[in-house]
Amino acid sequence: MVGPPTFSDEAREFGRKIQENLGYEPMEDPFTRECQEVAAVDAADKSSRYQYPGWMKTQGSDDYVDYQWTAPSTRLYTACATLRLPDPEALVPRWARCALNGYAPCIDPGITVAAKTIGATVIDLIVDPDGLAKAKEEFNRRTGGGVGGSKWVAPLLSSDFHPPVDLPWPEYVTTVRGFEWSLTKPKAEKEYKILYEGL
Repeated sequence: MVGPPTFSDEAREFGRKIQENLGYEPMEDPFTRECQEVAAVDAADKSSRYQYPGWMKTQGSDDYVDYQWTAPSTRLYTACATLRLPDPEALVPRWARCALNGYAPCIDPGITVAAKTIGATVIDLIVDPDGLAKAKEEFNRRTGGGVGGSKWVAPLLSSDFHPPVDLPWPEYVTTVRGFEWSLTKPKAEKEYKILYEGL
């Protein structure tokens, strides 16, 4: 319903300039086909599993898995502009990928697709009580009864854990000893408890 990201002429011109800087003849469409099409629902999983032996059932880690032990969930992937090169065997250098990921016309279309997809999913659940019931049933089955169920995996951090949210980004400074960085000291846990109890 939402469709894939659609990239503007401004984004494509940016991609062509990167191709030119890499020593290639700029292409009319400098982006891969994959970042401009809707993939099959299991495409990302198949691509990921291709890199691992069949006996591996899990790989990597991410914060989204914690949410899935708390509520019925799904995951979506969307794309930013991905550079295409005339030589399919050539590797796109990291700087080029970073440049595309830092340029709004190349990333905003993917963010917009994600926002529309999330919004449409919420509406689907509101107007489709049967679909919502199925999501809840699956969650209860996987967790053995929901939060606290027989197969439920509790968060690794205790409920009274207070994260050091006051830590700043490192302060990079030049001193007589040379270039270095430092962090200010975090608050004591007691101060965190006072802070959070006040919220």
